Amino acid sequence: MQRAVEAFGHVDLLVHCAGGAANGSLLDVDPCTWYKAFDIHVHAIFHLAQAVVPHRIERGGGAILLICSAAGSRGCKGALAYGVVKGAMPQFTRALARELADSNIRVNCVSPGIIRTRFQDYLTNR
Repeated sequence: MQRAVEAFGHVDLLVHCAGGAANGSLLDVDPCTWYKAFDIHVHAIFHLAQAVVPHRIERGGGAILLICSAAGSRGCKGALAYGVVKGAMPQFTRALARELADSNIRVNCVSPGIIRTRFQDYLTNR
């Protein structure tokens, strides 16, 4: 964060648009896959927000945008961890939005519909 502020003077917007496959159903998901999914999709938001929010408060406001997934509301057979972490993101958004509203920092979450790419090859709607 400090290097970004030094390079650009300030950071107006934080966008979290990270993703990573997290294959496995309840009985076969590897615990490392489970924890890595939380690191990528949930813990990263926490750490990024902690880094950027003090700068945004100092400058009088800003925005945080989280890119989620339809998997967060629908779930995905064979990808339990992915569905759970994507489901946590809208709640994280609501909680963070309430917490930061008085600091004039908007927090929003966008959940695009299913976009078939190679990343989704492991997902199924069966």
